[in-house]
Amino acid sequence: MRNLGPAFRNFLDAENDPGNVNCTFQKNNTDAKRFIDQRHYDMDPRSIVYVKAGFNEPTQLLPVPTSSWTRDPDTLAEGEYAYDNLSSADFVVGDFPFHEFVQHMSGKSSYDMISGIKEFYAALQSGELESDVPCRIRRRSAGSTGRSWR
Repeated sequence: MRNLGPAFRNFLDAENDPGNVNCTFQKNNTDAKRFIDQRHYDMDPRSIVYVKAGFNEPTQLLPVPTSSWTRDPDTLAEGEYAYDNLSSADFVVGDFPFHEFVQHMSGKSSYDMISGIKEFYAALQSGELESDVPCRIRRRSAGSTGRSWR
């Protein structure tokens, strides 16, 4: 989140430099593992999401079950599937075309967020916004090198 501008990461009710965010969902597997270990829970750290519903609100823990599709994309063999749980979710604020932004970003892996944001703003400035079908489920393609997805 640190690579996004303040409008995309700061709360509406922030005391200094307010942004467009009214709720955040973040993953922190290290803190989640510490929480689980302290309480001797039988849980996967990936199944905990930290939720903050405003600048002055406390952070809450939200359990979200994992599945066989909750995997690191780099561990996939050709033809296997993974759910990219780090790509963007939908939200709408003000006049900025957030729906189109989210549609554009939902077609990107978490590794491609920065280039995706740059592409979106270039298309926005040129008036060439495309409406992509959101897809957060990816399959490693045959003959791919590096992080090639479809």
